[in-house]
Amino acid sequence: ATAQAQTGDTPTPEATTEPVDEQGVEDFAPLEGKLNPPQYPNMDSNLNHIVQQVQTGQFTAQAAAANAPIHREEYVAVTLYITEGYAQNVWDWLEENGGDPRNIGADYIEAYTPVTLLAQASQQEGVISVRTIIPAQPAQGTVVSEGVAAHGVPAWHAAGLRGQGIKIGVIDVGFKGFTELMGSELPAIAQWRCYTEVGVFTSNPTDCIPENAPESSKLHGTAVTEAIFDIAPEAEYYIANLSTWGDLLDTIDWMTTQGVDVMNMSVGFAFAGPGDGTSPFSNSPLTAVDDAVAGDIVWVNSAGNSARANWFGQFEDSNDNSIHDFSATGDECNSVLIQLDPLEGFTAQLRWDDSWGGASSDLDLYLVSLSGNRFRLPDDAVAKSEELQAGEADDIPLEIIRIDYGDIPNGVYCLAVNRYRGEAPDWVQILVWGAASILQHHTPDHSIGNPAESANPGLLAVGASGRNASSQNPFDTTIIEPFSSQGPTTDDRIKPDIVGADAGQSVTYRTERNPNGYFFGTSQASPHVAGLAALVKQRFPNQTPEQIANYLKDHAEERGEAGADNIWGYGFAKLLASDAPPPTPTDPCIEPLTGSTTVNGSWTSDCSSTDPSPNPNDSGNGYARFYTFTLTDAANVTVTLESSEDTYLNIRQGTGNDGTILHSNDDHANENDCTANLNSITDSCIVESLGAGDYTIEATTYESETTGNFTLTVEIGDSTPLPPPPPPPPGGITEHACNEDDLADLEGYTFDTEGGPYSREDGGYTGVVGSYWNGWFNAESDAYIVCTATQFDSIQNARWTGLNYSAIVQHFGSDAKILEHEQAPYILPPIGDDMVSLWLAYQGETQEDLYKASEVRFFDSATITLTRVFLAFRNSNEYPDLNQAANIARNIASRVIPADSASQSSGAQSPNRLPEFFNRIR
Repeated sequence: ATAQAQTGDTPTPEATTEPVDEQGVEDFAPLEGKLNPPQYPNMDSNLNHIVQQVQTGQFTAQAAAANAPIHREEYVAVTLYITEGYAQNVWDWLEENGGDPRNIGADYIEAYTPVTLLAQASQQEGVISVRTIIPAQPAQGTVVSEGVAAHGVPAWHAAGLRGQGIKIGVIDVGFKGFTELMGSELPAIAQWRCYTEVGVFTSNPTDCIPENAPESSKLHGTAVTEAIFDIAPEAEYYIANLSTWGDLLDTIDWMTTQGVDVMNMSVGFAFAGPGDGTSPFSNSPLTAVDDAVAGDIVWVNSAGNSARANWFGQFEDSNDNSIHDFSATGDECNSVLIQLDPLEGFTAQLRWDDSWGGASSDLDLYLVSLSGNRFRLPDDAVAKSEELQAGEADDIPLEIIRIDYGDIPNGVYCLAVNRYRGEAPDWVQILVWGAASILQHHTPDHSIGNPAESANPGLLAVGASGRNASSQNPFDTTIIEPFSSQGPTTDDRIKPDIVGADAGQSVTYRTERNPNGYFFGTSQASPHVAGLAALVKQRFPNQTPEQIANYLKDHAEERGEAGADNIWGYGFAKLLASDAPPPTPTDPCIEPLTGSTTVNGSWTSDCSSTDPSPNPNDSGNGYARFYTFTLTDAANVTVTLESSEDTYLNIRQGTGNDGTILHSNDDHANENDCTANLNSITDSCIVESLGAGDYTIEATTYESETTGNFTLTVEIGDSTPLPPPPPPPPGGITEHACNEDDLADLEGYTFDTEGGPYSREDGGYTGVVGSYWNGWFNAESDAYIVCTATQFDSIQNARWTGLNYSAIVQHFGSDAKILEHEQAPYILPPIGDDMVSLWLAYQGETQEDLYKASEVRFFDSATITLTRVFLAFRNSNEYPDLNQAANIARNIASRVIPADSASQSSGAQSPNRLPEFFNRIR
């Protein structure tokens, strides 16, 4: 079983793709036969490889076991699929011979098995197949996610619907930091089921933190629960981590017994069937969904973040060499950037149209390093999956490659599919997980994960919309995230079912680079919808899981096509204010506020604080007044409390006088950011950036039972005020683009068009103050030059988005189809304070409209301005001379940067040394 949680909390860089010319650069030699037919046909390729390493003396058993994702000493974690009636006999045999079985079903066993016992285990009577278990991985209070307001929750909260009496289950991969946030951002009490090994669990929260996992995985479940808690803060929570299908089934049994009403799983597993919602495996996640819904649990699942990590289409072989073509130009290579950090892994899985039990079309999956011009399979593969599909009852159309950090060097690799024998299938699908997993050739359709592809009507598969991860633009739920998985399923059902908000703020994922803790991905969208399902269950307690799912689909805000489509499903999830019960009776001590305002009030014995006086020498309660307000977006909020009495000020979470205190202030002197003319002894002031949600201001006193008058002022501003722009470049920003003199060395170019100057135009970049561009065209050579000048608000933003090679390619690829690209470091003398140069080949509006371009960028730190010189040839086999673009850039630099600046360079121009992979297609 293979699983991956759906994470999008950080932008995913585009894969660095290798060349793809019109005929397909990578011409693979046809495969004449499998290099090493598996010695044990009913064990997967990975286990055969491990056994072979020990049998040939290459590794010890313990060293070979380390190649399995879950292992300890010389044991590896595997699933044995067994003919019904034989499971107990195999269990007993494993125990008698040194195996360690953990989970058992009618037709499967999950077990730790010594490497030296694998071969014998595969040959035991009743054993159909033995497969590697790959653990679940990220799919990826005072801070309230913007999704709360976006989904229409405040009206339901105001009516008293906050999840009371509802039980919510959260199944994920890691819950690091959970206990530190309990009682503030997370529930004060939770029930735990924490797996320390396959089939072994405790109720200790610290055991829900996986040891051998990247930090984002360890935190993933905590951030997911935080998103649900923002919507249903008074529900009861049941928390579980997992690694295997068997553990998932047992966890669902536990949650059903506990009476859980709604369950969220922001996790996706490897293919368990043909994609039509069925599976031949009794322990598959699809079975777990059916069990949960039958137990009256609404199952909410992330749809996946695989729209750019998936390829689905007809098997094509234009040159009859048995290697699949991924494009109409015959490209047999699907490039992917593998860039792993310690503890991270990369997974590629292949399935195709065939019988899941009796598959007869034999396809194999290969991972090849892109270091040469041609490859021979399987000889040149760095990893492969070569299962046998020969029509036997246990043969399934599935191949999986798993790479862990350190197995291969980070870099660009190629996925290739070979048809070893049998009929060509009608469709094939590749889906990859791992750092920077964006396929060069990808199709958004048919990218829904497992078990989100389930056909059970009590399951909601959730897509994501909120804040584009590449630019962190303002919160906006009208644009689908580019990574959000899309349908249809292979049996043509609409998926996802609904879309939720992602990229809301979280405490869990706050870092120096992500100070707001934006949580990208369907992993946050799904728990938002799970929270909505919990409120619907509270409002309509007799509704079944299917009815609750239908309620949310029926009331979703329409997006995309009318009705439902395979991008938005039924639309963006929204609770109707009209469906909330009447608001709770008005408390005379609580007054609602709208926007920035000033109110005058009095303290009387009629209204008291729910907390003792802040004076440590006074155990009584102060008199208080409470003022509620709702933020639909994050905002900077300034609250001042003025009185001749000694005041005290609290901001509480939620609507009411008993919410968690988020911020407090006694004397104005302690608040350096308050600019009002306040008395530093008696007045109080709070300045905070608050997320979208409901809040209550408590105006009280330092001493208990104090009466008197006060003035409360509330100012609500923008959440992230723009920094003051730097002074404009001398002569204006247009001076940093090209003029006619800069192009004097080139003949035939005439001015064509321009844009700007623009003020604070984003253009996909962060921190832009202003921009200008102009274009020059050469009609004779069908070439053009574009010069762009962009001023940023900080050097950090200029470097991050303007000089970062991955960001450059990703931004360019959002507007054009990149066919190949490569950075050109160290072949030009430096220009300006920093520079970058590169080559690009890309496609225009039609497949015949092809361009090859050279680009040079340089940076002037004095004015924080970036200049880009882009030189392109149309339908040419040649790349423009990089030195031509560099000469234009030097001419501009000589005008805009002082001559005595250290950033100016001199010396002879270096030759335009194109890399080898570009030379081969010229």
